[in-house]
Order: sequence, then C-alpha cells, then structure tokens
Amino acid sequence: ELQYLKGKAHLGAGEAGKADVVFQEFAVANKENKDYWLPHAMYGRGQASLDLGRGNSARTHFQGLAPFGPTWVLRAKLGEAQGLFLAKKYVEARSKFNEVANNRKTPPSLKGAAVVGRIDVIVSQKQYDTAVSELEKNFFSGSVGQGLDYGKSRARATYLMGVCHK
Repeated sequence: ELQYLKGKAHLGAGEAGKADVVFQEFAVANKENKDYWLPHAMYGRGQASLDLGRGNSARTHFQGLAPFGPTWVLRAKLGEAQGLFLAKKYVEARSKFNEVANNRKTPPSLKGAAVVGRIDVIVSQKQYDTAVSELEKNFFSGSVGQGLDYGKSRARATYLMGVCHK
C-alpha cells in the first residue's frame, strides 16, 4: 500500500515520470496476488501517462482495468476518452465521454468528470455557444447544477465557461 501511496504522491506533486515508475513497480510486484491497490496503481499509470502526453500508452493502461469490475470499466472509459482527447481524436473522445456520462450506474464524481471532459472537447472544437449551453445546463443552473459537488470537475467547468466567454 505504501508503494501505491508513494506513486500517488509523486503524481499529485506533478512528477508523472517518477509516479509511472513507482506504479509500474507496484503493478509488477502485485499482479499475481491481485492486491486491492492494483487497479488503483494501474489507473495511476494511466493518469501519469496522460500527464506525460502519452495518450496511446495511457489507453493501454486504462484498458487493463476491465477485469476489476463495472466502476473500473467506467474509469477506464473515462481515461481512454482523456487519451483520445490528448491525441486530438475529438469525435472518438466525445463518444467515450458520452458513454460514461450517460451510463445510469456512473457515480456522480465520474459523471461530472465525463461531462466536463465532453465539454472540454466542444471548447477545443471552438463551438463556444454549444459549450456555454452545456455548461449552463450541467453545472450552473437548475436542479442538475445544484446536485454536483464543488470539486475538480466544477472548477474545470468554471474555467471553461471563462474561456468560452473570452
């Protein structure tokens, strides 16, 4: 567990290269005994790869999460969508983000990340009016906006709203 937390600390500190090495060591050492932290470390490797700009590598790491259950499948799809977005494959990224956002079993935190990821793609395609409409609908008005937490997704949505208005 300490090895996994060390990787997470490196990732949080912006040291994606170090995090990737630590997560890889953890995964190799614990693959056979299917340690509880194994999918977390695999997901961490995917996130580190995204931070390093390695979209294809990230997608490979995320695809390895499928055997760990439905929530990990959703996290894997979200990670794949982020990798596709990084690779500027906007149509495919939007589709993956939609798969996660529209799944009824998606936990609220993943749903928020998927919705803001999809909107990030829309902004990248310079469809600002559509993005503002989506941001209003999903984050800033009505009952839907009230149910979301003020976490990373909401912060990103606020930033994107500023980009659109600029």
